Amino acid sequence: MKVPLSEPEPDVEHFKKVILRKEKPRKVSFIELHIDKEIIEYITESILNGKWIEPSLSTDREEQEACLRNYIEFYYRLGYDSLRLAGEFYFSARLPFSSKTREGEDTATLARGERGWAEEAKGIISAWEDFEKYPWPSPEKMDLWPFEFLSKNVREGMGFWVCFSSGVF
Repeated sequence: MKVPLSEPEPDVEHFKKVILRKEKPRKVSFIELHIDKEIIEYITESILNGKWIEPSLSTDREEQEACLRNYIEFYYRLGYDSLRLAGEFYFSARLPFSSKTREGEDTATLARGERGWAEEAKGIISAWEDFEKYPWPSPEKMDLWPFEFLSKNVREGMGFWVCFSSGVF
């Protein structure tokens, strides 16, 4: 298989049926829990010939749209059935869930110096009192624009999923 694919055929519906045990797999569904932003940036610029737009808290919708379109194109052209909407976007959606992290040396090929890892020794909520004290974001103040944009703009056959893998979830 040569990447990028010229005519990918994502099938998120097949994936959903398989994961719900309603259908036997007829192919391997292609999804990914996490791909470092540096990898997406490198492939976007070097292989897909795109212009990288850094995910940010910018309120500039054109900039946010361009960034999300990069992610859509990345996942689509590499043959994924769905894409993951992660931290860099849900923070721009104003879903600021607190988390505990540990900092450590980043030894990846496209390293960023230091990397934050989820704290695994003790969760941020480990007792009812922690739950009650947690600074839950107000649903009324959440801007769900990135989710709405993706629901209208992912490629035919693709899906997306929201990953709140850090923080309280």
